[in-house]
Amino acid sequence: MSKQENKKQRLKFKRTDFAFYADTSGHSIQNWLYRGIFEVLPSDQLYLSTGPSDTRNVVRNLLSSRARAIIMIGDDACFERFINLYREMNPNPSRTHYLGFVPLGQSHFATRFGLSLSAAKLSRIESMRFTSCMLSFPEVHSKLALQLGVGRLLSSIRYVPTSLSRQLMHTPLARPLPGMYAMTCVNEAPEAYAMSQEGMILHTLYQDQILFNQRVMTMRIDPSRLSLPGLSETQNHFFELRVRTLATSGQFIFPIRHQTESYLCQRVKLEFAQPVTLHTCSNRQETSSVSVTLCGRTYSCLIPTGLSGATTPLD
Repeated sequence: MSKQENKKQRLKFKRTDFAFYADTSGHSIQNWLYRGIFEVLPSDQLYLSTGPSDTRNVVRNLLSSRARAIIMIGDDACFERFINLYREMNPNPSRTHYLGFVPLGQSHFATRFGLSLSAAKLSRIESMRFTSCMLSFPEVHSKLALQLGVGRLLSSIRYVPTSLSRQLMHTPLARPLPGMYAMTCVNEAPEAYAMSQEGMILHTLYQDQILFNQRVMTMRIDPSRLSLPGLSETQNHFFELRVRTLATSGQFIFPIRHQTESYLCQRVKLEFAQPVTLHTCSNRQETSSVSVTLCGRTYSCLIPTGLSGATTPLD
């Protein structure tokens, strides 16, 4: 992309173009309330929910405002709940909003996609420069997920002093304890792609083909902005599915290593030999079989690039 094309894509907002949203009942925001995070923001552009009882009314008022951009302040659970409510209450939008993220507490989504806006810069937000990216989110049981996963690494390492953990990471003591998940993943879209660690396409998988059928330690699904050669971004949205497995199949091979397999998918069916807990940023549920599909609706998310007049590059 040329410097001229990059410059054309940069966005500039007036102060009145913003609406700021936060759920003040969230644990991660309590400390920031005492520090006066909202005192620098215009009260008529501030939309604060105190919990489930008034969230819908707050969001309804926000959507009736003239804001061009909605800045969410909170953790990943707050972001996920808001995006689902935003889709529900604005199902066929005549106009869309740019979405911005100020991460507080447990928030990995915004950092992963380069969307994090510093809370300390909210007072100067009208001086910020932005670009935008289009994201589509994975959807499960009619709900959008910023992240979808199953499993966590269970290892005897967590029972030994931290000073020894690194030395033991590639020894038999690092072998996961019982708790691995036997699962099958079937592609239900016309095409899916197996990816290398460098982001290159290894091979194509077609409808009804099995992506993998094995015991895994963790499985995680994220939105993805990866593009495939020859397709425009609007034609080419995929979520990223990653599974973590043991690199060796032997029972007592030394040392033991982990490996990650990655896929770009649009719809998959996950089947588990036994019920497992499937978790998103804001919800947990037990299941033995579930379909995950890519949401057909895209969302414009803001990428902060610096203060007005700065030469901060996009990446």
